[in-house]
Amino acid sequence: AGTTRPCGSDLGACKAGSQLCEAGAWAACQDAVHPSLERCNGVDDDCDGKLDEALMRPCGSDVGVCQAGSESCAAGAWVDCSAIGPDPERCNDLDDDCDGVVDESLACRPCEQRITAGWSHTCARDGTGQVWCWGGNSWDELGGPIGAHSSLPVASNVMDSLEIRAGRSHTCARLRSGGVRCWGRDSESQLGDSSLGNLPAVELTLGSGHTCARLITGEVWCWGANSVGELGDGSRTHPRAMPRAVSGLADAAAIKAGIAHTCALLQTGEVRCWGFNPSAQLGNTLPGSTKPVTVAGLGRAVELAASEHDTCALLATGEVWCWGGFYGPVPVAVAGLQDVVEIKAGRQHTCARLLGGELRCWGANYRAQLGDGTTLDRRVPGPVPGVRGAVELTLGWMHTCARLGNGELWCWGSNHQGQLGDGTTTQRTSPVLVQGLRLPACSP
Repeated sequence: AGTTRPCGSDLGACKAGSQLCEAGAWAACQDAVHPSLERCNGVDDDCDGKLDEALMRPCGSDVGVCQAGSESCAAGAWVDCSAIGPDPERCNDLDDDCDGVVDESLACRPCEQRITAGWSHTCARDGTGQVWCWGGNSWDELGGPIGAHSSLPVASNVMDSLEIRAGRSHTCARLRSGGVRCWGRDSESQLGDSSLGNLPAVELTLGSGHTCARLITGEVWCWGANSVGELGDGSRTHPRAMPRAVSGLADAAAIKAGIAHTCALLQTGEVRCWGFNPSAQLGNTLPGSTKPVTVAGLGRAVELAASEHDTCALLATGEVWCWGGFYGPVPVAVAGLQDVVEIKAGRQHTCARLLGGELRCWGANYRAQLGDGTTLDRRVPGPVPGVRGAVELTLGWMHTCARLGNGELWCWGSNHQGQLGDGTTTQRTSPVLVQGLRLPACSP
C-alpha cells in the first residue's frame, strides 16, 4: 500500500502520470495525457513518434466544371489537393468558379456571325442588326449609292439582319422580320426573286454568281448561275432567279459555296458537293456534277470552307482536311494544324482560327492576304503576327479580316477599293484596324 509507479508516455502530445498500488492492484493512471486520434495539427496526437501520418481528406467539389479530389496533411497543414478548379468566371456558358451560377456578373454574349467579305468589299452587322459595308461598290454591293466606293464603313439600307454573307459582287442578309434580302450585282439572277421574302432560311452562302440557303427543314435551296451545275438540282438551267431545292438533300447542317461549286455538311458529318470540278474541288475526278456527290475518305466534319480551286473540312478532331487544287482529288490532312475551331477560304487562300484565338493562314499571298508581313505564297500554315484573341474570320478574294473578342475588326491584304476599312486604299501586309466601327464584345 502507498507504492506508486509511472504510467503512460511522454511521447508526442502525451504526458506520463502515476499509478497507486491499492489492495494488491494498480489503480487508474492519474494525471496522464493519453493518446488520441491523429489530427492535422503538427502534433503527434496518437503518441507513436510520428506527426500527422497517413492523414487524407476530400477537397474541392463537383459543382460546375470542378471535380473533387483529395489532399494530405504535412506539417500541420492540408496540402496537395488533387481537385480540378475553381477558375475565374469566363463568358463561356460554364460555371468556371463553381459557385452554382453560370457567367454571373459578366457582360457576356455568345459570338454570333457578324462579318463577311466578297471580292473587294467587306460587311459587318452591329448589335442592333444594322449592316455596315465598305470597299468596292460598282454593283451596289455596299447597299448604298451605286459607284460610291468607301474606304470606311458606311451604313447600308439593311437594319434588321440576323446573318450577312457576301459573294463576289453581291451581298445577302437573313432578316429578323423573316426571309432573305439580297443586293449588288444581278447579272446571273444571284439576287433571286420576290419569293426570298418568305424563304425560311437559317443559313446563307454565296458564290461568284449563285446563292444558296439552308432551310429549317434541312433542305438546301439555290438560285442564280447554273451553267456548270452550281444549283445542284440536276440541271444546267441558267440563270434561274427562283429558288429551287438541291436534289437529294434533306438533312444539311451547314453549307458553303466556292466560286462555282457548293458543298453541304450533313447531320452525320458527311460532306456532299456539286457544281464545277476542273480542280477536283468536289473530291473526285468527274468533270463536274449537277447533283450532290459524297466526298469519300473524310472523318466526321463539323465545318466547311470552299475557295476557287479547293475545299476544306474542319473535323471533330480539330484537324483540317482539304481536297482539290494542289491537294489532289482525295482529302488530305493539312500539316501543322491542331485545335482548330474555325476555317474560312478566299479565292486562293485559307485561314484557320485556333482554340486560343491565334490564326494560321496559307495559300496565295500576292496581295498580302496571309498577313505575315510578306507577299510570298506558302503551302504550310503560318501565323498572322499581332492577332490574338480572334473570335471570327472572314476571307475575301484577296483580303482577310478577323474580329477580336473586344469587338475590334482587323483586316489585311488587297485594298484597291478600300476593302480593309482603314480610310486608305493602301495594300497592307500586316493587320490594320477598321476605323469607325466596333462590334459587340463576345466570347467564343
